[in-house]
Amino acid sequence: MTAQTTVRPAQADDAAAISRLVRHTLSVSNAADYPATEIARISLAFSEAAFATLMVRRKTFVACRGAAIVGTAGLEADTVRTVFVMPDLQGQGIGRALMAAIEADAVGQGVTRLEVQSSLTAVPFYLRCGYAALRDAHFGAERTVIMAKTIAVAG
Repeated sequence: MTAQTTVRPAQADDAAAISRLVRHTLSVSNAADYPATEIARISLAFSEAAFATLMVRRKTFVACRGAAIVGTAGLEADTVRTVFVMPDLQGQGIGRALMAAIEADAVGQGVTRLEVQSSLTAVPFYLRCGYAALRDAHFGAERTVIMAKTIAVAG
């Protein structure tokens, strides 16, 4: 039986746990698609201090099982940011629950279309969530895919 997962807005004191989650997930889940040097470089951007700063300007959600943070996702204007789920819990609906929270929040703000800069690793996940690939983007050796989804019809 799968433990119950709840999604809630992140709090300032979640920054350390979110940082650990993201860095661990990068090192495990993204290792097949990016070289270790690139993962190390990307991980530098996800320190506890960096998350504390990011959480001021973007809406951040966390998925929890009990007191443990097992996933995170952010929304900055019309852009989905930093979606990560613990590697051993991927495929259990946690990412979809986080995306549902992001999309509901965006609709509540009047956003009708979301974009995400997806890692190569996450492209299949976003496709299953209804996002379409628009174009590749390159940041040094890091290749990502810009994807988008219409979430509400403007009325």
